[in-house]
Amino acid sequence: MRKEKSLRFFVTFWFIIASLIPLLILGAVSHFFIKWQLEKSIDKQSRILARLVAQDLSKLFSTQEQLLAIVKNDLESGVIPESRFQEYVSSFRLDETVFESIVLLDNNGEVKFISPFRKEFIGIDFSNYDFFKKVKESGESQWSDTFISPFSGNSSIALGVWSKPVIIVGIIDLNKLSERMSKFEAEKDVYIIVTDSRGVIIAAHEKDIVAQRMSVKNLPMIAEALKGNCGVFEYKSNGIEYIGCAENIPEIGWLSVVIQPEDVALASLFRFNVFFFAFLGGTILIIIIVSLVAPRNLLRLIQDLKLQIANIASGKYEPVEKSVKFKAREFNELLDDVTNMANAIRDREQSIEEAKRDWEMTFDSVPDMIFLLKEDGTIFRANTAAADFLGCSIQELIGKKCYEVVHGTAEHPPNCPHMLSQRTGQVESAEMELSDGKYVQVTCSPIRGRDGEILGTVHVARDVTDRKKLESEIIRSKNLLENLFENSTEAIGVVDRHGRFMKINRRTEEIFGYSRHELIGQKFDTLYADKKELEELLSILRTKKIVREKEVRMIVKSGELVPMETSISLLYDANGELLGSVAHARDLREKKSLEAQLLQAQKMEAIGILAGGIAHDFNNLLTTIKGYSQILLMDEQLRATEGEALQEIERAASRAGELVSHLLTFSRRVERTTKLLNLNEVVVNVKKLLKRSLPKNIELDIQLSPDLSPIKTDSVQMEQIILNLAINAKDAMPEG
Repeated sequence: MRKEKSLRFFVTFWFIIASLIPLLILGAVSHFFIKWQLEKSIDKQSRILARLVAQDLSKLFSTQEQLLAIVKNDLESGVIPESRFQEYVSSFRLDETVFESIVLLDNNGEVKFISPFRKEFIGIDFSNYDFFKKVKESGESQWSDTFISPFSGNSSIALGVWSKPVIIVGIIDLNKLSERMSKFEAEKDVYIIVTDSRGVIIAAHEKDIVAQRMSVKNLPMIAEALKGNCGVFEYKSNGIEYIGCAENIPEIGWLSVVIQPEDVALASLFRFNVFFFAFLGGTILIIIIVSLVAPRNLLRLIQDLKLQIANIASGKYEPVEKSVKFKAREFNELLDDVTNMANAIRDREQSIEEAKRDWEMTFDSVPDMIFLLKEDGTIFRANTAAADFLGCSIQELIGKKCYEVVHGTAEHPPNCPHMLSQRTGQVESAEMELSDGKYVQVTCSPIRGRDGEILGTVHVARDVTDRKKLESEIIRSKNLLENLFENSTEAIGVVDRHGRFMKINRRTEEIFGYSRHELIGQKFDTLYADKKELEELLSILRTKKIVREKEVRMIVKSGELVPMETSISLLYDANGELLGSVAHARDLREKKSLEAQLLQAQKMEAIGILAGGIAHDFNNLLTTIKGYSQILLMDEQLRATEGEALQEIERAASRAGELVSHLLTFSRRVERTTKLLNLNEVVVNVKKLLKRSLPKNIELDIQLSPDLSPIKTDSVQMEQIILNLAINAKDAMPEG
């Protein structure tokens, strides 16, 4: 059996490894980082230096171009006569510019005027120079390539500017340009050069290079820069690696170039490598020594940590007394952190316990029934409200199916929110009726695991039985109100605040002849016949807020004017804002007809009373006439001579008595007596009265039934009935 290594061995071994590996990695990373930083810094410095040179030359050449532009403007303006051209050009202080001389050429390219003036230079021919030809052909300013100045014998460049009288040429000695390069401070072995558009060096720190008119266009970086691809380049020449940067001088197409050897640029990296490996050797020696001593205290620290962790695992959170006092702050902080962790765990457990109690208190305080259900509907948590509602304890509910204890069924009810919520993954709700007639509003929300899978639902049920009863009562009340509204004997219309109908009942349609579709949305004032009556109603409504039983005339669809009795009251919302009004209208046509009939009946009653009074007096007179006629008939002498006349008097008195009897019947002053009557005889008796009562234009046609059976009734009332029927029939006739 292989012997296990001690903790001290592992600590020492891995301490050395763990110490060396970071150092090696740090060294490698530092090496590459420093190299990268150096290269980046060199690139940046080279680019900045090249750009500064380019900007300086660009500014310089721009200034010289402006100087020659001033000369051009002065000469073309005509202010200076040609005779004073030499004096004019000699007035310029060339020592303040980079120009060696300023020359005025004629169209043939010969020198006419020069500054500084030297007579032997007058007449020198520039016609073979390319820049002269280009200026003359294009009429625009042109920079020349390098050439040997006929004045100084040095390498030079020229700027030619065309003007009407002469061609102005400014000649720059490249030695002066090189001297200007010396103001740019560069490290040792860093070369700053300026090339023309052909890649020929025209300015450098070393004047000998310029005098040789050396071409560097074959260098890769110069070739690329001349194509317009300026930037930082690395290249190798004669076995030496270089780092360079080229920038374009846009006005003339020249290049500003900074070059230095790579080994010179990275010399500081070599010094770092030497220092690092020396440092690494010393560090390794120190690590070996420390690794042999350090594990002793480290083992004690591990023992203290092990004891503290064992206490935490057993639920003891008191800090362990340190067996050794470490001078290193980190070790002491580590032990303190473990102690703080123990305290934090203890506080966390207390917070969890308090949160659990608060949650359970809240869970049991909710008045709604709450179940926590598994996927199959098994209850694994329930609150007190659920147990109280179902009449059992919470423990009796745990483990049972929700549909068993709530619905008393062997399976989930149709449209079960628990099943729907698991299927859709969303909150589902439904109103359900229980077996005892109660109603509950059930809402189920999915319970998800860490991966989002649905583990069950939170089942919340609220007893809504009272609400259902209230809703039913509200519906019944609403239906009752609707029935009262629709079946009212009066026309009812609800009008908004703008005076347009919002709702009408069936009686409104019947009275006015309009359908609901025709009236809804129409202005109510179109139904009023008299606008003054309407204004009076509105005035009362504005002052008293209500109109009671006012008679007005209204227009129905047929155009008929109908007397109506209307009442109006205003409608307000809960905030006292005006919503509109409600109007009740009663059709007075039947009432008016009944009033007319009552008036007619009252008239007839008055006539009857008058007739009754006359009938009594007249009956007394007839009794006297009839009595005297009978006395006279008792006299035989008179009977023989005047008997027929006396009998006619008696018969006339009898007929008058019958008329009086009818009058008394009409006035109802005769007591009711019932007897067997033949209705044919009653009709014949009434016929005599009707002939005197009916107008002459009405023909009375009586058709009697020969086999009519007698009835037992009061003859006076029967005659009154027949008389009333006949009079009503007369009134119903068009010309009655």
